[in-house]
Amino acid sequence: TLKQATQRLRNIKAEFLNNKLLQSVYADELKQRSVWTTKSINVNGVQLDVFSAGTELRGITYGEVRPTRIIIDDGEDSEAVENPEQREKLLNWFNEVIENLGDSYTRLEVIGTVLHPESLLETLLKRPDFKSRRYSAVIKFAENQQLWDEWHRLLTDLRDPNRLESARQFFERQKNEMLKGAQVLWKQKEDYYQLM
Repeated sequence: TLKQATQRLRNIKAEFLNNKLLQSVYADELKQRSVWTTKSINVNGVQLDVFSAGTELRGITYGEVRPTRIIIDDGEDSEAVENPEQREKLLNWFNEVIENLGDSYTRLEVIGTVLHPESLLETLLKRPDFKSRRYSAVIKFAENQQLWDEWHRLLTDLRDPNRLESARQFFERQKNEMLKGAQVLWKQKEDYYQLM
């Protein structure tokens, strides 16, 4: 959405204005910066504009230069992706508008979470003209699935008013065995227990 896009731009602005390292590297450029808006910033002739998915963007340029980099970050709506017509509409927008915005020098990146097996992102992951990478939160599941099945039974036992605590205690008693073989992508953010 445009609201999310402008928030991302606010974050970039905040880094330029508050990050001492960036300020030391770009000190001269930041002194010469033009007026920044909620949808656009320019630092030393580098223009950064934000838009929402589905927006009419044909013909955008900065001077005579077409976009050099296009980033679509979480461009799909969680509800709209469930609707086949909305998926088709977004795919058509991508094919007809986004892919024709740039030039031979334009780099196009699409980043996000796959929300549906027929989503735009899933479609692009399968296209041979895109270099794709897929990251899963769980790299490798734990070896002892029987213990996790018992944990799940305890966790979902609605008769037990303390089921969350019961499941956690069960895990803590057998933690080493339950985590054996498990690997996660970003342990500092979400450990295996949280993901399960």
